[in-house]
Amino acid sequence: MIVRDFTRPSTDGIHILHGKEWLPDENVQIRAVLQLAHGIAEYIARYDSLGQYLAGKGVALIGLDHIGHGGSAREGLLGFTADRDGWLTFVRDAEALRADTAKRFEGVPYFMMGHSMGSFVMRVWSAMYPTDIAGLILCGTGTIPGIVAKVGLAVCGMQAKKVGLKGSSASLKKLMFGPYNKRIENPKSPNAWINSDDAAVAAYDADPLCGFDPSIALCGDLLNLVVYMGKKQNAAKMPREVPVYLFAGEEDPVGDYGKGVNTAAEMFRKVGVKDVQVKLWPKMRHEVLNEPGNMAVMDELFAWVESKI
Repeated sequence: MIVRDFTRPSTDGIHILHGKEWLPDENVQIRAVLQLAHGIAEYIARYDSLGQYLAGKGVALIGLDHIGHGGSAREGLLGFTADRDGWLTFVRDAEALRADTAKRFEGVPYFMMGHSMGSFVMRVWSAMYPTDIAGLILCGTGTIPGIVAKVGLAVCGMQAKKVGLKGSSASLKKLMFGPYNKRIENPKSPNAWINSDDAAVAAYDADPLCGFDPSIALCGDLLNLVVYMGKKQNAAKMPREVPVYLFAGEEDPVGDYGKGVNTAAEMFRKVGVKDVQVKLWPKMRHEVLNEPGNMAVMDELFAWVESKI
């Protein structure tokens, strides 16, 4: 296996993006490429287990740290994306990487995947750049009512006047993420909702590049993704022939404990997407790829990818 870090310019003309790729050994033929968009308040290197697993199966994994995240954050500005339209930069950067990587691995089946906020990025990407890829994979996605997202954007506007776009707001963070622990009895961490394994949550909490307070700008970017992807007319722009695989934990609050995942899948079907599959993992929370039992999750993910090659 070959693991490489790389940099490339962001489409915003400001950021230098950090990326990472996991490739099979040079003497192994690459069977597929999977491009991954990570979630909010994390970074691409957290997918090392998945990268190693896929590379061992002949599948290359590649991804970027979004602007404001990990190695792509400007010095002293972790969590801040842009004065405006950072959400569009997420999407444009994903497309720019896809276009370049597809040329590099010409003729190799190409998959796009996103986790959590990254799944929202990929859903918007699929509508804005309807491309004939081998498959779209959505992990830890959900459905948030448009009116809720619009209220959140209004709060972002008010908070921006108080603390600026680079500032953060405890009340806004509580509004957006506070309810996620409500079904967990005596949670040991505000981030207990991400994983049923206390040690995994503790490692997340201890990582300075994870779980940071999102800026007002980043909160707005997340909500703008939600508003765009929640509109049926935007979902209708997705290519009908590209298969979609959604998977999540049954105890994941982002997906409303499975309801929001199924709602998203049903919207795809209603707009004509022909092949939509859903897998909900019992007793697992948000980060199913890091949960105990994640090997079964990766096995099923690979089986789906293999079936579409």
